[in-house]
Amino acid sequence: MKKKKLSLVVAFILLWLIVILISWFAIPAWHDVAGGFWQLTAKASVGYIAFVGAGIEIADKLGWLKKEGSVKEEAKNHAESQGESSQAVAGENSRAIQVDGQAKYFEHVEKYVEASPPPPSAKPFIPAAHSSVYIHRGKIEEDVRNALRVNGVAAIVGVHAPGGLGKTELAIRAARDLQKEKDLDEVIWVDMGESSPDEVLARMLLNCGVAAEPTDSYEMKRDRIKGALQSKHWLIVLDDVRKVNAPYLADFLPPSPPCAALVTSRLNSFSAIAAKKTFALNKMSEEEAEKLLGEHLSLELLEAEREHVDALLERCQYNPLALEISARRIAGLADFSNPVKKFLKKIEKSLSELRVADEANLNLFAVFDASYRELDADDQARFAALAAFHPSGFSPEATAFLWNLDSTEAARVLARLLRLSL
Repeated sequence: MKKKKLSLVVAFILLWLIVILISWFAIPAWHDVAGGFWQLTAKASVGYIAFVGAGIEIADKLGWLKKEGSVKEEAKNHAESQGESSQAVAGENSRAIQVDGQAKYFEHVEKYVEASPPPPSAKPFIPAAHSSVYIHRGKIEEDVRNALRVNGVAAIVGVHAPGGLGKTELAIRAARDLQKEKDLDEVIWVDMGESSPDEVLARMLLNCGVAAEPTDSYEMKRDRIKGALQSKHWLIVLDDVRKVNAPYLADFLPPSPPCAALVTSRLNSFSAIAAKKTFALNKMSEEEAEKLLGEHLSLELLEAEREHVDALLERCQYNPLALEISARRIAGLADFSNPVKKFLKKIEKSLSELRVADEANLNLFAVFDASYRELDADDQARFAALAAFHPSGFSPEATAFLWNLDSTEAARVLARLLRLSL
C-alpha cells in the first residue's frame, strides 16, 4: 500500500516538471522577463494544483477513489441497519467479523440477500351499513347470534324476493354486536358477489393475513387458509354468495370451532350448511314496515295519508329496500300536497321509479337484476314469460304448458327460480 502511494507522488511531481518545461520552451517571452523561470514555475504550480484538485473531486464523486476502508464501513453500516432482516453473503476468501454480538458484515461483500418479508397482517373489517336506519327483524336476529356464539356456522338467506330484504344489514348488525360482546376476537369480511372461487381464496388470503406462494395451487391456498384459522377465534363473514361460487362454499368455511362463519345469499340452500342453521329472512311485518317509514317521514304525514300509506306498503310488498326508497322519494315531495299519493301513482305505473338518483344501493331494479343475471338465456326467457300470469298467479301445470316443457322439467326450472328467490 505504501509503495502504491509513493508511486503516485512521483508521478505527480514528474507531470508537474513536464508542464513547467513545456511552458518554458513553448513560450519564449518568459526568457525576457527577469526571474521569468521562477514566475512561470509559481504560476504553473498554482494552476497544476487546482487542476489536480478538481480532478480528484470529480473522481471521488464518481466513486473511482473509494478506499477499501469505505467499502468495509458501508458493509458494516448496512448489516447493522438491517439487523436480522438481511445478511451479507461473503465470497470464498472473505472474513466474517462480529459486531457487538449482533449483526455481521464481511470485508469483501459480493451481494446482499434480503430475508423473507414478515408475514402479512390480517385485515379485520366490518363494512358501514348501507342504510342509515335499521329496524330490528325479530326472532331471526337472535337465532343467528345464538348460532354464532357457540362458534357455529349460520346462513341468512332471503325468501320471496331476490334482494333488498336486508340480509347484509342484518349480518353487519350481528357481527358488530358479537364483537362488542367479545365473543369473537376479530371479524373478517369477504365480499363474494360474482367472484370466481380462485378470486375468493385470494381475497381470503389477503384479509386473513395468510402468506402464499405465486405457484400455489387452488388446493394449497385453501389448505393454507384453513390451517391458519385453526388457531384463531374469528368470525368469517361470506357476504352475498352467488351461483358461481356457491358450489365451493365448503372450501371457504373456516374450521368451526374455533371460528364461526356467517353466510348471506339470495340462494336459499347450501349443501355445506345444515338446513337448521339456514335462517330465512322474509319481508317485513306490517309493524316493521311502519317503523321504517316513520324513521324517514313524519307521523303526521303518515296519519294524514293512511289509505295511501297502506296501498304503498302493499305495492312495495313490505320489501325493506323498496320501502326505504319510497320514503326518500316521498320526503323529496314534502312541499307538495299529498306526497304519498303522488309517489304511489308513479310506482303504480312503473316500479322502475323505485330508485334514488344514481345510487346503486338505492335502486331496486339493480338489486333484482343481480339475481336475473344468474339465470342462463333460456331460463331468463322463461322467467320473463311468467308475466303472462299477472296478476292472478300460476300453477306448475300452467307453467309447463306456457314453456312447452313436460311437468318434470318445468318443476326443475321453477326450482332454479325459487333458489334464486325469483
